[in-house]
Amino acid sequence: MKAIFLTAILVLTSLVTGCDQLKQFDVSENLINDYISQKINLQKHIGEDEVVSADIKLSNLSIQIGRTEPGKISLSGTTDLTINSFFGKTNAKVELTLSGQPSYQADKGAIYIKSMAIDSYKVSPEKMDAVVVALKPYLETTIATYFDNQPVYVLNPEKNSAEAAAFKLAKGIEVKPGKFVIQL
Repeated sequence: MKAIFLTAILVLTSLVTGCDQLKQFDVSENLINDYISQKINLQKHIGEDEVVSADIKLSNLSIQIGRTEPGKISLSGTTDLTINSFFGKTNAKVELTLSGQPSYQADKGAIYIKSMAIDSYKVSPEKMDAVVVALKPYLETTIATYFDNQPVYVLNPEKNSAEAAAFKLAKGIEVKPGKFVIQL
């Protein structure tokens, strides 16, 4: 009798757990990091070539989901700056930490990061800090505009049946530590 009772509890537990998996699709930090390493390629030229201009290249991106602030993401990366002026050409590396608000576009099956802002940065060489301070508003606007229009992950309905279901049935996105949960 005990064996039948334990078997019944195990079956019910499995059913409940299985039903939860049918209500959501999880997109992990690792999956997002793999996607952005392949798809995100921010390179931008700003300014006037005859006066002063800068070439911006964002690389080495890594996302943390819901760990620093509930409902938000943190993105770290490196920005290579090449600044051209009538004084000559100068290079700098800027280690950035950004934050933003995830947004899900159901018609595209895409996760975007809106309202991206620079939380902190470190410039190398340090003597370039004053230049980066002057460029920070342009840099922040460039990054925010890029991530407003470039998804950090797009569901692929041909990848597997879970992503196909998420693409068709998604109702919204929830941010949990280490993952995005797409509600079905």
